[in-house]
Amino acid sequence: MNGRNRRWLVIACAVFLALDVFILTAFGVIIQNDRKAAIRHERDALARQMQLSPNVDDAALQTAQMAELGKMYRHVTLYSEAICADGKLNIMLSNGEDNQYAVKMELLLFETGELIGYTDLVDPGWRVEDMDVLLPLAPGNYQCLARLHFYTLDGTALLGTMGRHVQMKMQ
Repeated sequence: MNGRNRRWLVIACAVFLALDVFILTAFGVIIQNDRKAAIRHERDALARQMQLSPNVDDAALQTAQMAELGKMYRHVTLYSEAICADGKLNIMLSNGEDNQYAVKMELLLFETGELIGYTDLVDPGWRVEDMDVLLPLAPGNYQCLARLHFYTLDGTALLGTMGRHVQMKMQ
């Protein structure tokens, strides 16, 4: 290959590389804009659901969310102590009849965040008294975090999550 052809080849490669970078940058901008629009859409939907103006600021929206979670949590009973024997964790989670929301719980080991067990959706008026233990632990006392997830009654929309401390005794 002579010098002139080599020069055209280098120019063509540089043009294709610049075009490639331009296309990738354009796709990145499009994806980022779509992601921002999706976040705005979710935020606006949440504001409408809570009967707030879509123009409400983030702090006011978060305050309204916390107040709504407080209303949901008021109807839920969760014992702060649990005992585990033979692979079953005896823990009481009760969703009051007056609650308008379903609840689901995950129990996590506080130190590591590992999942110890979980419940399915618990509808208003129902309770869970025990659950399977997924994480093998040595006998002893453990600090745990119960994450309570609140859902619409049909279970399709997560409305919020709260946490509660639980002391667990492995026998």
